[in-house]
Amino acid sequence: MRRLTSISALAAIATLALAPSALAAKPVVLDLPPIIYDDPFVCGGDPVVHVEYTATLRLALTFDGDGNLLRDVIRPAGPVIVTFSVDGSDRTLSGMSPAPFRTIYNPDGSVATLTGNGLNVAITLPGQGVVLHDAGSITWTGGFGGALEGSAGHHDWYLAGDTQAFCDYLSA
Repeated sequence: MRRLTSISALAAIATLALAPSALAAKPVVLDLPPIIYDDPFVCGGDPVVHVEYTATLRLALTFDGDGNLLRDVIRPAGPVIVTFSVDGSDRTLSGMSPAPFRTIYNPDGSVATLTGNGLNVAITLPGQGVVLHDAGSITWTGGFGGALEGSAGHHDWYLAGDTQAFCDYLSA
């Protein structure tokens, strides 16, 4: 959820920066820089987890003939490693995060649905196995903060699953 808030903001800025006449011809593809942010939610705010993605993200924007945004798809432009850390600890955890996300827009430009499919993240600790796992399909009406439309799979990250071992390891 937190990564997409940053991505959505970048997508909005990119959309505003482009002239509608140029957009109507074909999809626009933009490479976005790696994302770094603080997540106050995954561990209940104690600790605040620093999140860093290592790869460029590719954003494809599709417009109608009038230049109205219809949908966007964001996916890694290459292998993505996501690294988690907290202040005051030298411990980090890393894992792959290759899941693409698709946003469908209403005619007024508001978000109709936001869908993620695939592996969002899987974190493994030696001797403990997987301690944070988010994979499958998940869709929200109206984007994050909207109603959960549907999900399939295991969602520790997006649906407030069991993050205790992950948080305990980073805090030690």
